[in-house]
Amino acid sequence: MRYLVTLLLLCISLGVQAQKANSEEVMKAVHSFNKALTYRDSNTLKKILHPDLEYGHSNGWIQTKRDVIDDMYNGKLVYKNMSSGKETVTIDQNVACVRMRSDVSVKMNGKEMDFSLAVLQVWIKKNNEWLMLSRQGTKVEGTTIEK
Repeated sequence: MRYLVTLLLLCISLGVQAQKANSEEVMKAVHSFNKALTYRDSNTLKKILHPDLEYGHSNGWIQTKRDVIDDMYNGKLVYKNMSSGKETVTIDQNVACVRMRSDVSVKMNGKEMDFSLAVLQVWIKKNNEWLMLSRQGTKVEGTTIEK
């Protein structure tokens, strides 16, 4: 009986460790995404954005993977700074949902704006890599500051 309890505890411990490792991998992908947007790194974006990406903005605007990359270069939407906090990660097999608060400074069509957002990102693990499948941001009331 003691052997069975020890084995059971070991299995639970390994499961918790695997979940923690996956959460850390997902958050690494989230931070790589944020960094790629602010540094206009299209190579990283091409790698971590799913081909069927739906990127929802707080104003209802939806972008595809191609739109996100193109608009970063044509000046339509330039990310100047992104920071996040209060992140939670929920993983079920190869699907991860990341919720966070994010402060974003952007230049949209030449106009600078700052936002505080509540963001939900959906990531899927494919070929051992986490890819962003979907993202939706919602303004946190009273936080839009136009410069």
